Amino acid sequence: MKTLTILLALLLLTSCSASQIGEKTDTVTMNHAIASIASPSVKWNDRVYHETTEEVTDIGEEIGEIETQSTDEMLETPNNHATSYPPGTKLFAIQGVDTSEAIAIQASESMYYKAVTKW
Repeated sequence: MKTLTILLALLLLTSCSASQIGEKTDTVTMNHAIASIASPSVKWNDRVYHETTEEVTDIGEEIGEIETQSTDEMLETPNNHATSYPPGTKLFAIQGVDTSEAIAIQASESMYYKAVTKW
């Protein structure tokens, strides 16, 4: 009877440990996946632009449109790709700013956000 009790106790302890190890592995995997997602970005004209929360009012001409969206690394994606804006989102030049430095992303009918090539 003692042997059965000891075996049962060992079985319970072992199963609890295995469960906790699985949970820790899932957490580490999830954190790694989140950490590997680049900051919200747009790739246009072979450049990666980092999205900002800065609103833009001096909108220039339309320069493109988002065609694909995913959280893949930006260097491996085609032009007109975004990590957070859906296909169909319009891209614009900003008056007085070279497009090699910054562009505007149309977030709504009358709201545009700046995206810059460097932080």
